[in-house]
Amino acid sequence: AITMGLPSWKYSDLMEAKREVKSVNAGWPMGSFALMLGVRLEKVGSYVINKSGGMPTVEDVDVAMKIFRRSSALYLLIAAFPILLIISFI
Repeated sequence: AITMGLPSWKYSDLMEAKREVKSVNAGWPMGSFALMLGVRLEKVGSYVINKSGGMPTVEDVDVAMKIFRRSSALYLLIAAFPILLIISFI
């Protein structure tokens, strides 16, 4: 998000968003994206993440996909590629 010029948030905001969702794993990505994009994510009767955010738009989804693709590429460069390279020499 920093590299894309998106606004940052406080760590405590992410912890609060993470606690809203019952799933141990889903709260992290949902909270991160909701806070980065400034959108509200809600499952009626279950949770609301980033209550002060606006409704997601098509543009928000486009930005989220850009972040996802960039972070996936970064993961491949930093973690997966070196591991595959090492394994190929074993």
